[in-house]
Amino acid sequence: MLGFFGPFVAYLVVFGLYLAITMRKISKKIKLKNSNFFSASLFYQPSLNEFSSDYKVSALMALNIPLSEKILFEIQVSSALDNDPPDISKKSNHSFTTNFRYVF
Repeated sequence: MLGFFGPFVAYLVVFGLYLAITMRKISKKIKLKNSNFFSASLFYQPSLNEFSSDYKVSALMALNIPLSEKILFEIQVSSALDNDPPDISKKSNHSFTTNFRYVF
């Protein structure tokens, strides 16, 4: 079971054990002209075992452009860094995506 204590601490219960996971998130949404908006989020998650030397950081930036009242076009750039990844993983990952969103 995964739950949340406010915006910064999550807890995970596995086999009756309680683990607290500290997550930091900074997020900002900026409204632009013509209902366009830009959003950016930055996440920081330290390891439970090596709190100061093992961490993950990710950033997400998105520009949303309304094409109509119900349809949005989104351009998104994301980047993730794992300071101490498993042997088969890369230390960083970057992506660029475009999306069409329908608002119900």
